Amino acid sequence: NPVIVRGEAAFLSDAAAAGADGILIVDMPPEEGGLLISQKKIDPIFIIAPNTPPERRAMIGGIGRGFLYLVSAPGVTGTRQHLPDDLPERVLEVKKSTVLPVAVGFGIGSAETAYEAAAAGADAVIAGSVISGAIEMNPDDPALFVGKAVREIRSGIARHRSSRSAGQ
Repeated sequence: NPVIVRGEAAFLSDAAAAGADGILIVDMPPEEGGLLISQKKIDPIFIIAPNTPPERRAMIGGIGRGFLYLVSAPGVTGTRQHLPDDLPERVLEVKKSTVLPVAVGFGIGSAETAYEAAAAGADAVIAGSVISGAIEMNPDDPALFVGKAVREIRSGIARHRSSRSAGQ
């Protein structure tokens, strides 16, 4: 873990100097994010799991900044055919516990799953696995393939926006 190896203060200082404005440290629970939470240069981004109890959601929503990362489904990250049917209800429940935007990730790997996340009420869609996969599978020209992957994800979000503005 580079944060532990370098020290939290040095890591945050270097990240801020490099222009970072938010950071998600997946193995750092909010209760252990003292310095990350107290400093004001970089927004601490925290994860909300599908089974996070309401009182913990409220606590995380109160101390996070930037946005909250809502995990779409239990299990490991990666792409899925479809997102869970209960995602709209979970997005709504998280939004009730915070003023922060809610980003949905885990399972976003196609225009269809991006559409489903946007239609569920997500303020943002996170497609980390599809981007890292594009880089890994295409080391000679990662930018070309990352661009293709991002355009596909964006097309699902755009489809949701256009259907919403058309009143469908």
